[in-house]
Amino acid sequence: MLSRRLKIISQFIEPEDVVGDIGTDSGQLPIFLALHGHKYVYASDNKKGPFDNLNKKVKEANLEKVIKTALRDGLDRLPKKVNTLVIAGLGGELLCEILSKGKEKLDNIKKLILAPNNSEPSVRKMLSFLGFMIIDEEVVKEGRHFYEIIVAINAACPVCNLETEFGPINIRKKTPAFKEKWKKIYLRNVALLKQEELPPHRRLEIIAEQERIKNIL
Repeated sequence: MLSRRLKIISQFIEPEDVVGDIGTDSGQLPIFLALHGHKYVYASDNKKGPFDNLNKKVKEANLEKVIKTALRDGLDRLPKKVNTLVIAGLGGELLCEILSKGKEKLDNIKKLILAPNNSEPSVRKMLSFLGFMIIDEEVVKEGRHFYEIIVAINAACPVCNLETEFGPINIRKKTPAFKEKWKKIYLRNVALLKQEELPPHRRLEIIAEQERIKNIL
């Protein structure tokens, strides 16, 4: 059964997309896609434990002819037929490193679906640097945590500082989850500003962030 985050990611995948799931772990998304009509899915992980578990799950589902598994780092030896990349559940900085190191492989990629665990502004900056345009975003709440899904296509489009921080599509959509996330951050900042030992430079940073949050919401 897919998590809420993976369910939403799957909704951004079209039937004609040839998907590569990088850092797939146990392969829940590739198996879901294969069971729902996709004829080829690439799934890779760079850790032997998750990779062995992935192969076990694929074999149990009798999907060895549909899902191509690989024990590899990032975009290393990415099959040329893959035109859509999913990278989810990794830290934002690591995600950026994967894209940067494998940037020569991105010429064949028409769409990126990214779901970092953190550092979303860094991911948006990297997308702009690599010549990808953000076309959709979604904030997902799972338990007490908020995650962002960023969908981009291979077309250059720079983003301003405010869009980098909050997300260009998030700013327009202002979904309930987006508002809840930033209201939570705003209230956390209120508590931080009450701390007398807070360094002056950090206090100024938080005050500036509070103004940006108020303007966005």
